[in-house]
Amino acid sequence: MKNSTTWLRISYWVGAIADGLVALAMFGEAIFAIPSPLTHYVPEIPYRYSMGLAGSLMLGWTILLL
Repeated sequence: MKNSTTWLRISYWVGAIADGLVALAMFGEAIFAIPSPLTHYVPEIPYRYSMGLAGSLMLGWTILLL
Protein backbone atom coordinates (compact mmCIF):
# COMPACT_ATOMS: atom_id res chain seq x y z
CA MET A 1 0.00 0.00 0.00
CA LYS A 2 2.80 2.41 0.85
CA ASN A 3 4.47 1.78 -2.52
CA SER A 4 1.34 2.78 -4.46
CA THR A 5 0.97 5.94 -2.36
CA THR A 6 4.56 6.87 -3.12
CA TRP A 7 4.01 6.43 -6.87
CA LEU A 8 0.85 8.53 -6.67
CA ARG A 9 2.72 11.35 -4.92
CA ILE A 10 5.53 11.18 -7.48
CA SER A 11 3.03 11.43 -10.33
CA TYR A 12 1.39 14.48 -8.75
CA TRP A 13 4.75 16.22 -8.29
CA VAL A 14 5.85 15.45 -11.84
CA GLY A 15 2.53 16.76 -13.16
CA ALA A 16 2.75 19.92 -11.06
CA ILE A 17 6.30 20.65 -12.23
CA ALA A 18 5.43 20.04 -15.88
CA ASP A 19 2.29 22.19 -15.67
CA GLY A 20 4.23 24.95 -13.93
CA LEU A 21 6.82 25.03 -16.69
CA VAL A 22 4.13 25.16 -19.37
CA ALA A 23 2.35 27.94 -17.47
CA LEU A 24 5.59 29.95 -17.45
CA ALA A 25 5.96 29.45 -21.20
CA MET A 26 2.36 30.54 -21.76
CA PHE A 27 2.77 33.64 -19.62
CA GLY A 28 6.01 34.45 -21.43
CA GLU A 29 4.14 34.48 -24.73
CA ALA A 30 1.18 36.35 -23.26
CA ILE A 31 2.97 39.08 -21.33
CA PHE A 32 6.30 39.55 -23.04
CA ALA A 33 5.35 38.40 -26.59
CA ILE A 34 8.26 35.92 -26.63
CA PRO A 35 8.35 34.04 -29.95
CA SER A 36 7.85 30.29 -29.85
CA PRO A 37 11.21 28.48 -30.14
CA LEU A 38 9.72 25.77 -32.35
CA THR A 39 7.75 27.81 -34.88
CA HIS A 40 9.33 31.28 -34.44
CA TYR A 41 5.80 32.70 -34.43
CA VAL A 42 5.64 36.21 -33.00
CA PRO A 43 2.38 36.34 -31.01
CA GLU A 44 -0.19 38.99 -31.84
CA ILE A 45 -2.89 40.38 -29.54
CA PRO A 46 -5.58 37.64 -29.91
CA TYR A 47 -3.00 34.87 -29.44
CA ARG A 48 -1.48 36.64 -26.43
CA TYR A 49 -4.94 36.99 -24.88
CA SER A 50 -5.70 33.29 -25.29
CA MET A 51 -2.28 32.34 -23.90
CA GLY A 52 -2.95 34.52 -20.87
CA LEU A 53 -6.23 32.73 -20.22
CA ALA A 54 -4.69 29.31 -20.79
CA GLY A 55 -1.73 30.19 -18.57
CA SER A 56 -4.00 31.19 -15.70
CA LEU A 57 -5.91 27.90 -15.99
CA MET A 58 -2.63 25.97 -16.11
CA LEU A 59 -1.37 27.82 -13.03
CA GLY A 60 -4.61 26.95 -11.21
CA TRP A 61 -4.18 23.30 -12.13
CA THR A 62 -0.59 23.42 -10.86
CA ILE A 63 -1.74 24.80 -7.52
CA LEU A 64 -4.46 22.16 -7.34
CA LEU A 65 -1.90 19.39 -7.88
CA LEU A 66 0.37 20.79 -5.20
